[in-house]
Amino acid sequence: MLRLLTFLTALTLTTAAFADDAEYSADEARHGWSPDRVYLTFGSKHLNIDPTNFGRASWHEINPGVIFTWEDRGRLGLNYSLGAFQNSFADRSLFASTSKTWAIGDTDLRLGFVVGLADYGQNARFVATQLGTSGWIVTGGAQIEYRNLFFQLQPSGQQSGGGYGAVLVAGVSFALGE
Repeated sequence: MLRLLTFLTALTLTTAAFADDAEYSADEARHGWSPDRVYLTFGSKHLNIDPTNFGRASWHEINPGVIFTWEDRGRLGLNYSLGAFQNSFADRSLFASTSKTWAIGDTDLRLGFVVGLADYGQNARFVATQLGTSGWIVTGGAQIEYRNLFFQLQPSGQQSGGGYGAVLVAGVSFALGE
């Protein structure tokens, strides 16, 4: 229940960010409150992250999820997302994020970044970015989009066996409405 209340608080703060923005009224007229895009996550690949360091034999790398995104909002033109996915521990995670991408020239390629919070419950203790003892972790990294495909590369820091690790997340996205 505490994790759900934390998620609802994050949602309220995100909504407040829209309301406090002097330019939001123009965005609201242009976009409304409906999400602009849906991201469907399919899987992940753990790069240089040994699951045995986390008490696991292997990672769960099929990670279905649905994430709704409100694009190009506020003065900075940020994207705000809310959703859920199956995490690498095979549990469901609620998710909230902010991101920004930029078109690369006159192509279908976009590059950017994403930073967010994900509810990992009891498994958050295994993740270096856990927020206190809340069960929530900070996620984020680079995002690459090509047409409807997207990839995120989320650094995970130095590993106990040496070197650095990362999680590569893949999926597709579709515009909603219009």
